[in-house]
Amino acid sequence: MKKNPLITRLEEKNKVYSTRELKSLGFTHYSINNLIANRVIEKVKRGYYIFTNSELPDNLIAQQLIPSGIFCLHSAAFIFNYSTHVPFEFHIAIEKKEKYTLPDYPPIKLYYWKGPQYQLGVETIKYNAHVIKVYSREKTVCDFIKFRSKQERAVVNQVLENYLESQDRNLNKLHLYAENLGIKTVLKQYLEVLL
Repeated sequence: MKKNPLITRLEEKNKVYSTRELKSLGFTHYSINNLIANRVIEKVKRGYYIFTNSELPDNLIAQQLIPSGIFCLHSAAFIFNYSTHVPFEFHIAIEKKEKYTLPDYPPIKLYYWKGPQYQLGVETIKYNAHVIKVYSREKTVCDFIKFRSKQERAVVNQVLENYLESQDRNLNKLHLYAENLGIKTVLKQYLEVLL
């Protein structure tokens, strides 16, 4: 049986599709259910689907399901190779007032931040051949220090040590972010021990 050329085109885009998008492309509720039954597409959460043969990495699925989200803390540290701790869920920051229904997969932990905590240090980077939003190296280090009481001490130290050994470090930016986030004194204490 010949494959529908529209389905082939959509598969190649490697993206998460909403029911609305599929309907705007001519799929009916019946044909969407038929695609699910035939395992052409699979539901990632209510109203959102990916093609079964999609090579979409989990982090990009997470980013597309939460478009305003920014990879933070353990996910950001992992992206920058600052931690050997592999998070079992994606750590994503969203603005405090936003609401998202989380999918069953991939696993996502949301952080509801506001003001400078949410807005400061957002970068768009290419990761595994895809574009994602992540907090900068300096903001990631500051986040670990700010939320140190909720993190394993060894992981916080590892993130800071790896940052300090990195050629991409920018200590001026680190101090500026620490000042904006109200952790300048704590950062200074950590640096006095490690430098």
